[in-house]
Amino acid sequence: MGATKVKQKFRGVKKSKYGKIELAAALGLYAIITVLAFETSMKIEWVWRIPQLFFPIAAVLLQHRSLESLGLTRKNFFRCMELGALAGILLTMGLAPLYLTWLQPKMPERLGSLIIFYAVIFIFVNVVAIEVFYRGYIQPQLEATIGLAPGLIVTSLLCGLDFLEYKVFDPAMIVIAALVFGFLYQKKRSLVAPLTAHTSYFLLTMVALAF
Repeated sequence: MGATKVKQKFRGVKKSKYGKIELAAALGLYAIITVLAFETSMKIEWVWRIPQLFFPIAAVLLQHRSLESLGLTRKNFFRCMELGALAGILLTMGLAPLYLTWLQPKMPERLGSLIIFYAVIFIFVNVVAIEVFYRGYIQPQLEATIGLAPGLIVTSLLCGLDFLEYKVFDPAMIVIAALVFGFLYQKKRSLVAPLTAHTSYFLLTMVALAF
């Protein structure tokens, strides 16, 4: 086994038999969803995340691959949660003040007591879909094609572009957060760490917004 293959195996970068086809299909889905989200009144969190979640799952199951190939694994579960929670706290400390100061967002008043319900739905519909699609599926494909660092950077930029439709969100902050989530995935090859970081970052920012 050559040095390159050893390095790829160690870092968790595995080339799929249909890797380039899968990557092209995923990027095509990304482009279609992004354009539709920009051009329609249906916001991306609630509608367009659904195919982003189910496409990777369908792709790996049709190839008789384990969902662990998407990072859906219990390996080092609690350690990954601890690392993700720490990253989420640090990310909130660094970005939340800028987010609240520069953009001055307001908590939607119409939600009222439904804010907890909104947070739960956001996590399951949005956060989980984003992490499965970007970190669990697109990032490994790009890493296997163009390399670890370029794969991480391109995936994070794509994630930032995903939010260009919103005036509330600063895409630059999204890219920074995505780089952190992607780095966690590179280190652990588990979605538990980026999912925990993403969730804690979102919830802590909501708490800061509420006060």
